[in-house]
This record gives sequence, C-alpha cells and structure tokens, in this order.
Amino acid sequence: MIYTIQNGVLTQGEGPGEQVGLFALKEMEGVLGPQVCAEAMGTRYTKLEVHPGGGCLVLNVPSTWQQELVLHRVVIFIGKEQLFFFSDDAPLIREAVAERLADGGKTCWELLLRDYLDRLAARDSLYLDRLEQDILDLENDLLTGGKSEYVEPIVTIRRRLMVLKQYYEQLSDLVDAMLDEESGLLTGRSRRSFQSLGAKLDRIYHTILNLRDYVTQVRESYQAQEDIRLNRVMKYFTVISTIFLPLTLIVGWYGMNVRMPEYQWKWGYLWVVLLCVAAVAGCIAFFRKNKWF
Repeated sequence: MIYTIQNGVLTQGEGPGEQVGLFALKEMEGVLGPQVCAEAMGTRYTKLEVHPGGGCLVLNVPSTWQQELVLHRVVIFIGKEQLFFFSDDAPLIREAVAERLADGGKTCWELLLRDYLDRLAARDSLYLDRLEQDILDLENDLLTGGKSEYVEPIVTIRRRLMVLKQYYEQLSDLVDAMLDEESGLLTGRSRRSFQSLGAKLDRIYHTILNLRDYVTQVRESYQAQEDIRLNRVMKYFTVISTIFLPLTLIVGWYGMNVRMPEYQWKWGYLWVVLLCVAAVAGCIAFFRKNKWF
C-alpha cells in the first residue's frame, strides 16, 4: 500500500511528494532489488545499513505482544523522499499511518518513522511492567512458600530479559547511527525528536538491566532457601546417625567372639538394654538442650 506526503499532508495513494509504502517481506526484492534484499535478510542483528540510494534499517523486533517471545523481521528503507516498511506483522506501522491520516496535520516521513519506533518502545515498556510484576509475585511466593517450582519461571524471565537487552543495545546503536551527520538520513527538523527517542530507548535499556539484577536477586534468594533446607535435612541425618552411634558401639562390643563376664550375669541382658536406652536418651537430651532439633 502506498501513501503520499505532499505539503506536509499524508494521503492514501500515489502522487507527487514523499512516498510512504507498506509491504510484505516477500515484496522487498521486487521493490528494492535482490542485493539490498539479500543484505537485509542475511543479518541476524538490528542495525543500519547505508546504501548509495539511501539507508536500510533492519529490526529484529521481539514479540512482546505474544505469550512466546520470538523475533519478527522488520525492514525500513529510507530513500530520497521515500519511506518503505517491509514486514509480515506490523500493526504498529498501520496504527501510526492511520493516526496521521485521521489527524490531518503537518507530517513528514521522519515523524512517521519516529512515531513507529516510539510505539515500539511504548509497547515494550508495558511488557516490562508486566515482567516486573511477575518477578514481584515470584518473590512474594518465594517468601510465603506459595509455589513448589521456581527454577523454570526464573529461567524464562531471564531469557526474555536477555533477548530484550540485546535488542535495545542494537536499537540504541541504530538510532545513534541515524543521528550521525555522516549518515545524512535526518534533517535538522527531525534530529531533536530522534534525540528524545534515543533518551527513551536508553531508559528502557537501563530498566531491563535493573530487572535482570532483580530476577538475579530472586534466584539467589531461592538458592539460599534451598541451601538452608538442605542443611536442615543434613542436620537431621547427622543427629540420627549420632544417636545410633553408641548403639553401634555396644552392638560391636558384644558381637565379638570372646567370652565376657556379663554373659554369666543373671541381669546382663537387661543391663545392656538399659545401657542402650540411656545412651539414646542422653543423646536426645543433649541435642534438645543445644536446640539441634
């Protein structure tokens, strides 16, 4: 779908002025040519590629609007009076264009691009708010013992944060590259808005780092609780082993193949039983006095 910006007004259809296009990824080769298409689709990173005919923004956008976090490829071509979007799933692009169409105010391709990137950042900010609440709930469950499984949700959240961290590192570098005067992509009228966008991306990036540290603290708290529980179990086993140690000694002593005087004593068996009971009772009393159990 093609839109035209003439005298600062966005209208649908082709005409004289700046061209804004929305295309599927499969149409990119026919619009930009095989070389640009191969370079854009051959990279795994979010970055800016400058060509003689313009610049190509390659975005690997995390699907923060879905349950499973996957990367969606979005390619944005910036040419002379041209702004072309190539994506198979780009509702935010359509929203940005529809809002400019409904508004009817002055616009340009730089503002459209800025609106789209700003919408991406706003959606991811809401996703980070949900992640923060998930971490907080996980921490509360850890303190109250509300769950039995913590490893899987902690690992899942950490993986999502790592994907977002890498994406925003690259997206911030992309905006900085666009602001570089040598790229020649932005004019003076739009540089300030993109500088504001760069500051917003930087704040989101630091929010991701803070959440990563937060979930690391939750993981360490869980590990500390597991260590305490394991130490408690080992303490119980140690107490039980220590209680039965005197009994083992007595059994070993009287299990020797040697005739002892106690064998001829009338009350010898009762004496051995009482000795075992006294040894166990003494150990239990000692451990309870020292609050070992």
